[in-house]
Amino acid sequence: MCRATSATEADASASNHPPCTALIVTYQSARQIPRLLDALDRERRTGLDLDVLVVDNDSQDGTPDVVRGYDWVRFVPSGGNLGYAAAINIGSRLVSEDRAILVLNPDIVPLEGSLGRLLDGLAVSGVGVVAPRLETMEGQLSKSLRHEPSIGRALVDALLGDHASRLPCGASGIVWPDSAYVAARHCEWATGAALLISPNCRSAVGDWDERYFLYCEETDYLRRVRATGLHVRYEPTSVVRHVGGASGVSDGLHARGAVSMVRYYRRYHGPIPSMVFRGMIMLHQLVRWRRSESGLALRALLSRSVQATLPAPSFPSGQQESLR
Repeated sequence: MCRATSATEADASASNHPPCTALIVTYQSARQIPRLLDALDRERRTGLDLDVLVVDNDSQDGTPDVVRGYDWVRFVPSGGNLGYAAAINIGSRLVSEDRAILVLNPDIVPLEGSLGRLLDGLAVSGVGVVAPRLETMEGQLSKSLRHEPSIGRALVDALLGDHASRLPCGASGIVWPDSAYVAARHCEWATGAALLISPNCRSAVGDWDERYFLYCEETDYLRRVRATGLHVRYEPTSVVRHVGGASGVSDGLHARGAVSMVRYYRRYHGPIPSMVFRGMIMLHQLVRWRRSESGLALRALLSRSVQATLPAPSFPSGQQESLR
């Protein structure tokens, strides 16, 4: 959807922010997390009712020690490398039902005042989730808004890649026009680096789907938000700088993303459309087969045994897997 919300919807009061808990999922994040925690400390000192909870997915790089150095931050080990959605669920269960939750990647930095403006968005009628404007660390716009995955959009993106930006809004899975990022609007979904979720939305939607180890968990969650009748709102006055890659960059993670996208589509569509969509994702990788990550993704889409080698949840010895 590429329409702006009307001005009459934006009637939030900046002086009446709801209580909020920032929920950060970390994995090997020792280098990134201090910038975020320092920024959140500055925000909470402005008078926001903001507390911070870090759920760590078995980092081995000193992340726990770094976080424990901030005595106002709650630190919770997840018990393994359980994935993004599972860690969010662990943290959410520790947060009072009357508090909004701000889900954050560890490699972002909100600009001054951004959290208050994000919280303002929850006062707009019918809004369940608010997403900020994402920028690179140099201040360049990141195209963070998305359209619902479809066979046609998957075909366009497979064949055209970034050149799909020249087509009308809605032809690609990515919302490309710069003009779409200027005004507040309802969107279908936004990348999950920073998402503010209202208490009402938390109650209505429930847990994140832990079958997604990484990638597409926010696609699924925000689809279920819309299914409840609540809106996902993009708020450009709230600006968050994003480093990217805090969870690592590898061929395996790229392939995991392709497999997750097919899994997501199959959940909500019949077998024949799902087969066609899978074919479009395979085409996307085939067009780029010279890239090692695309070659692995293509093999993973064709072979369950290759899928089994991709990054996946790891559990402590003796703990029963809870993912299906």
